[in-house]
Amino acid sequence: MKRRFLLTCLLLPCLTAFSQTEKSRYTLGTGFLFVNFIDDKQETIFPASNSTEKRETNYLSIDLTPQFGKFVMDDLLIGGRIQTTFSRSKEGFEGSNISSTGTSNQAYYSIGPFIKYFFGNGEKGKPFIDFSSRVGIRISKFKMEYSDDASYENDSRERFVNGSVGAGYALFLDDSILLSFFLAYTHERIR
Repeated sequence: MKRRFLLTCLLLPCLTAFSQTEKSRYTLGTGFLFVNFIDDKQETIFPASNSTEKRETNYLSIDLTPQFGKFVMDDLLIGGRIQTTFSRSKEGFEGSNISSTGTSNQAYYSIGPFIKYFFGNGEKGKPFIDFSSRVGIRISKFKMEYSDDASYENDSRERFVNGSVGAGYALFLDDSILLSFFLAYTHERIR
């Protein structure tokens, strides 16, 4: 079994529709996170061998995480999250002897519970801690083609379980909408 440690910096804007943090209130919200976008081109010149290497990378990853919950007591929210992430990357390499093009597509689906506790009596916002766990599947497709007609393909499916602990701040925009920012540490086990 593989083990991965992930430090997840989620300065994730999360709009949630509910009225502050009072008992018996329900929440419904979503988090959008464009994890990464890269469009990079590099050229390296090697004067000693009079050769040049060119690399090009394009990467996009989009995450959607709807969540729901209920305040079982003042400031204590218990609920669930469903996460869907899609990513696509394309890399190209051109050297003096060989060139290659690689593509990778990945889909990530997970579901799990969370507990969030809010501190203080702030009217404009409150700090909170967040504990969560998820189970899910990651589906990957990778293909590499070389200029000498060689190629490599790999399709994989990984099941995983993870747990995280984090802290953040919820800013109350009005009586029914908040914007939260948080930092979390995630431990993931892949099977």
